[in-house]
Amino acid sequence: MSAPYYRFLLALAATLSLFVAACSSGGPQKTAAPEKLAANGHSGLDTDATIWTVLGLAPAHPGREPGPKTGPRVNPILWQAARETLAFVETSSEDPQIGELATKWYSPQGKTDERFKIYVFVLHRSLWSNSVAVDIVRQQRSPDGKWVFATVDKSLDGTLQLAILRRAKEIRHKFYPGAE
Repeated sequence: MSAPYYRFLLALAATLSLFVAACSSGGPQKTAAPEKLAANGHSGLDTDATIWTVLGLAPAHPGREPGPKTGPRVNPILWQAARETLAFVETSSEDPQIGELATKWYSPQGKTDERFKIYVFVLHRSLWSNSVAVDIVRQQRSPDGKWVFATVDKSLDGTLQLAILRRAKEIRHKFYPGAE
């Protein structure tokens, strides 16, 4: 195609966007004073809007992200999924700002001579399989009654990580039904 054809398409897109913006204004509207907006923590502008959301060609994101308030590098859906997946054991420490969750020692029912401690790390804001890491520590009681560290089958870490990711997928579909 020639350059004039692309210039024409660019001019048409600019004209259409200006037309849509002018039509959507609805006339003069009374807005709050900038001081009042700043005091309420609201700027008065929808900074997340794009031309695609304005034209209705892309879905607008909900105003509030699902899950708890987390740090800038922690995915709130993964954080919530980790907490829900580990609901069977008591938590010893959790920090949603940096994405670390640790459980207390847990002994499976009927196995009083072994115990587990689980650490979960949410590593990334994106909802990817490598955005969450799980580390399980196992101890066994020795014949003299002391706890000694024992090896853990690494597939157990992967199984728990997969359970967290599946729960995250369920949570995401609850808040974003059309998401893949």
